Amino acid sequence: MKTMARYAIHFFLAGLMMAGTVALAGCAHATRAAQPSLVLERTIPLADVKGRIDHLALDLTHHRLFVAEIANGSVDAVALDAGSGEGGAVAGRITELSEPQGLVYLPQGNELVVACGGDGSIRFYDASTLTLKRKLDGFDDADDIRIDPSNGHVVIGFGAGGLVIIDPASYSVIGKIALPSHPEGFEIAPDGKIAFVNLPRSLSIAVVDMSKGQQVSSWSTGTVLENFPMAINTAEHLIAVGFRLPGRFVTFDDRTGGITSSLSGCGQTDDLFYDAKRQRYYMLCGTGSIDIFGKRKGQIARLDDFSTGGRSRTGLFSSEADRLYVAVSAATQTPAHVLVIAPQ
Repeated sequence: MKTMARYAIHFFLAGLMMAGTVALAGCAHATRAAQPSLVLERTIPLADVKGRIDHLALDLTHHRLFVAEIANGSVDAVALDAGSGEGGAVAGRITELSEPQGLVYLPQGNELVVACGGDGSIRFYDASTLTLKRKLDGFDDADDIRIDPSNGHVVIGFGAGGLVIIDPASYSVIGKIALPSHPEGFEIAPDGKIAFVNLPRSLSIAVVDMSKGQQVSSWSTGTVLENFPMAINTAEHLIAVGFRLPGRFVTFDDRTGGITSSLSGCGQTDDLFYDAKRQRYYMLCGTGSIDIFGKRKGQIARLDDFSTGGRSRTGLFSSEADRLYVAVSAATQTPAHVLVIAPQ
């Protein structure tokens, strides 16, 4: 009850902040970059996909993009080089899934991992044939997925509060890390030692020691609520977080948890990416835009925005492909589709 009361108080304070943020946002969006930061390269339709779309995964070797269509109960495999005209076509579909949310592609085994929040299953598919190879059950609300860069283990947020660690070579659970509430977006440091985890229901960011298998610290998120997506900038020791209430872009020092910047941003964000080549952040929002943040006169500022023309809260940025892939949910007059966007 104390947690719920504290959450309600924060919700009220965030509402007060939002009134001021709306006016500030109008000024921020009036500032445009001299040259566009992002340029639409092509659009790939997703036929017969209804409702909200969740996360994406990319297979660079075979030029395939995988799209988790949570409300549709499906995952589409998009052949980026196929089709005519604008290019790209759906080459296959996994159906009858219960709320597919997180996706990750494993190049060593040419496998696609799908986390299904509805039935709590974690599924491993042959990425070429889309046939099921292994299914693990018992992970209620299985959600976001990351690969531990130090060892290739699959790490998935799930349940009322936890991370599960799976060895993809044996499809075995090799560890679980308890957390005080359900994890949303999270990132693992390149050396695999530390993970940073958004816990919106706990009004905090958890710092997890991966070798010890436990949370070792907690950073308060203050009066802003709904910290969902996260991006890591190891070169500058920054953890960037997107908030929904109000829409806000905030950076934290990864060594102390101190806030280093806090800026107004677009709403309903669910994915956030760091472009190290250009030292920019891309915050994807369900309100129909992408906000671009980066350095201006030595300080992090909102540099530009890009209109997606629809509900576009999820996507994927690939530094290797140098492309931003954005999922846009179907609307009354517009079918679901993926935007392939080239950073400039």
